[in-house]
Amino acid sequence: MLINLKIFQITDKKFYPNYVEFSLNNLINYLGGSENKVRCVNNYPFDSVKVGDYLGVDTATFYVAKSPTQIWSDTNAIAKVVYRPNGWYHKEVINDPNFEHGWVKDRD
Repeated sequence: MLINLKIFQITDKKFYPNYVEFSLNNLINYLGGSENKVRCVNNYPFDSVKVGDYLGVDTATFYVAKSPTQIWSDTNAIAKVVYRPNGWYHKEVINDPNFEHGWVKDRD
């Protein structure tokens, strides 16, 4: 579950042998600094995320990471999110005071 959620839009995506790197529209704070990039394993569900999609990031989990070069696989720390104003109740609803009600964790 994404508890300390911040939503980022993906502005670029690069593939590397062991991971995929997403450029984001804002900075993520890490214990060792901040960066507008996040690296995830290059397999499901991250390999299908596209430029323009949104990622929900648990900022508390990311802040504890000592380096922005960590490769993430935990969908409880980072996940694709979509906006569904009418709600899809089979998906986890995300309540973020910075965004309108209706963001859900994408599980399609």
